[in-house]
Amino acid sequence: MRIIPLSTLILIAFAPSTVAQTWNVEATLLSDRWQYPFNFTPGSRQSGPLFILNATDAENFNRRDGLAIVEWELELPPDAPADYEITEATLTFWDRRQAQYMIGTFTDEGIEQRLEVFPARFSHPYSEETWEGTEPYVGSDGTGPNPRNPYPIDLVTSASVENNVETSTPWAIGEPEGYTPGAMTDAFPIHFRFDMTNPTIQQEFRLDLQSGLSTWFVSATFSIDVIDTAEIPQILFAEAVSNTGFGTSQQPPSLELTLSQVDVPLSNEHWDLYE
Repeated sequence: MRIIPLSTLILIAFAPSTVAQTWNVEATLLSDRWQYPFNFTPGSRQSGPLFILNATDAENFNRRDGLAIVEWELELPPDAPADYEITEATLTFWDRRQAQYMIGTFTDEGIEQRLEVFPARFSHPYSEETWEGTEPYVGSDGTGPNPRNPYPIDLVTSASVENNVETSTPWAIGEPEGYTPGAMTDAFPIHFRFDMTNPTIQQEFRLDLQSGLSTWFVSATFSIDVIDTAEIPQILFAEAVSNTGFGTSQQPPSLELTLSQVDVPLSNEHWDLYE
């Protein structure tokens, strides 16, 4: 029988912990588009106003009338571990310097005005694999209530939220960085940071990594009468990077994913002090 000296056990117990290695996923922007029934240049606009309609105005339209849909191609690092967890996930979009909207205020119907994101789902004939962002709009367009395709889904129920602004649960809430309404001199970023301890969110991004594609809707629960206004968010697309009228710092929409290795628990035999 061999006994491990007490001094050795003390060294093991108080040995400094090592910093866990992380890996960053490469996310390449494939398409960004304003998803709105009267967008006659899909996939080539520089910006997309985000807004909802009041229930009384949405009889023949979707409540989430002005949306943005953005798709990325994902590639795992070649040295990424086979067993991993996603520790951080952030979507970043930019808005123009002219913005004047007030986050946290309420619409006439009592809906809190904020920015939200939801993953996209596709129905025939569209699919995530073949989506290019220039396809004809499918959804309510004033001629009657029609389901959207593609469409955003709820975090809790997985149901479509194209017409639900009262009880829907977004996957993340937008946080503008350094934003003062009506006082911006440059474009500014809006970050959507996901809670990766939520198993549904963790699974969504893991499936995205398996498929190599990640597609998200950006929405805002601001109700308006006029679309072209500084009183609502207006997401900037890749085509707006060089437009100094919006600002000089804006970047294309981005997705950041960070992975860390999952430690496999040691078997009991590794903890035996005697042999």
